[in-house]
Amino acid sequence: MRSVTFDHGIFVAQKYGGVSRYFVELARHLARQGVDVTIDSPLYVSDGVSGLAANGVRVHGLHVPVFRGVTFLGNSLARGLPRPEPAGAQPAVH
Repeated sequence: MRSVTFDHGIFVAQKYGGVSRYFVELARHLARQGVDVTIDSPLYVSDGVSGLAANGVRVHGLHVPVFRGVTFLGNSLARGLPRPEPAGAQPAVH
């Protein structure tokens, strides 16, 4: 089975619209196609992420309101936490 993991980057920085909305819709579409989709964001402000669990997307994190410093806090938490490695994951090629 194929798997895709989206990290915290945009979900902790953008409440709605733009890139965060595109990634939410992409995650939803991939999950409907049978892809194992995970959003790995310790904190997220993006409104669209919360509803993804109903579409089979695993969401690792906590939805919080926007507050001063939330992006810094979310990025700091993400750097300090080990990332789950999906079964059968292939290393990224750069």
